[in-house]
Amino acid sequence: VQHEATTEEKSAEEHPLPEPEGVILIPEYSAAFRKHCATIPAVIAAEALKAVGLFAAHDPLIWNRTKPLERLRHHYRIRIGIHYRLILQWKSNETLMILDIIPRQDLESWIKRHA
Repeated sequence: VQHEATTEEKSAEEHPLPEPEGVILIPEYSAAFRKHCATIPAVIAAEALKAVGLFAAHDPLIWNRTKPLERLRHHYRIRIGIHYRLILQWKSNETLMILDIIPRQDLESWIKRHA
């Protein structure tokens, strides 16, 4: 049985993630991320914060779970559990901004709002 690739899968195939490089950046957190962390289950917020630290430290395991957002340059998503996506902006040696954590089903609308 063949399944049609999701937008997330197509994005990863067409826009590969750059290799982690450069200095370790200390993450900045947006107001939206802070607000949503207060409203999601604590276990999900904790997993998101761990993912941020691992991404910032260039850990290969978290980088394997990271996918680029095709319509937003320097923007990436990390799967947090099965129902959430962590959205971040990363430019090597410049910026690591944690933008949001959203339910998976809201990913397309989030991208459209920010594109």
